[in-house]
Amino acid sequence: MGRNEFAALMKKHREAQELSLRELARRADIDAGLAWQLEAGRCGPSPETAARISQGLGLPEDELALAAGLVPVYVAEAYRTDTPALRRAALRILRKAGR
Repeated sequence: MGRNEFAALMKKHREAQELSLRELARRADIDAGLAWQLEAGRCGPSPETAARISQGLGLPEDELALAAGLVPVYVAEAYRTDTPALRRAALRILRKAGR
């Protein structure tokens, strides 16, 4: 997981929706130049930027964050569970990490 996985997933979802990078940047409220750099894999996103792009693409917020390596796999899996105790534990971990 890392910026290349993030870039590939971002591009896949953007193209599937037939969005230009400029339109995605507008929807995500980020600079179009930053959107280009992220999709080219030239840099990785901050947690906030990953969340904004996810929202702009209509994806669950953790999907792109996980691809970018911002959320450990075990935390993402615990967050997605139907078990309330595991979900609460995952939220505590994410809050401590500032995500």
